[in-house]
Amino acid sequence: MVSFLINSLTVPGTSHSYTGHTKDYAQMLGKELNLPIFELNKAIEKLETKTEIIYLGWLKASFINGYKKASKYFDIQMLAAVGMSDMEPQRNDVIKLNNINNTPLYLLKGGYEKNKLHGIYKFLMQIMEKILASQIKKKDTLSENDKETLELFKSNKSLVNR
Repeated sequence: MVSFLINSLTVPGTSHSYTGHTKDYAQMLGKELNLPIFELNKAIEKLETKTEIIYLGWLKASFINGYKKASKYFDIQMLAAVGMSDMEPQRNDVIKLNNINNTPLYLLKGGYEKNKLHGIYKFLMQIMEKILASQIKKKDTLSENDKETLELFKSNKSLVNR
């Protein structure tokens, strides 16, 4: 029985999250399921090894932040990965790159709020935004995901339904 929800809340080496989308989902899910929420490093300090958990992490280039580390310590019963927009088309890549076997995986839309990014990640996302927008605009027909991505670049918003 799952008794804890673990969230990779913080940026490695800092005490803050990037945009807070994963944290928002963790808080909603924790409240709904009446589960305590721990940031990954605190959970490692406080919980027993192989405790059954739900893990939420943000996506970067199809890698789930903190998942590999969490899987070494805990028995992950459910996994949720928060990306910028609809990650369903990349589901197989996410599963393969993160070595996910039989753990249920949920891909959640987080949004894009560049005003909340800092340092190298802000710089990298500015470049990625230009590259992605250019690639999308070259297509003859845009998918709903393409349209949503372009809209996110313009609107700078969260897609988390609070």
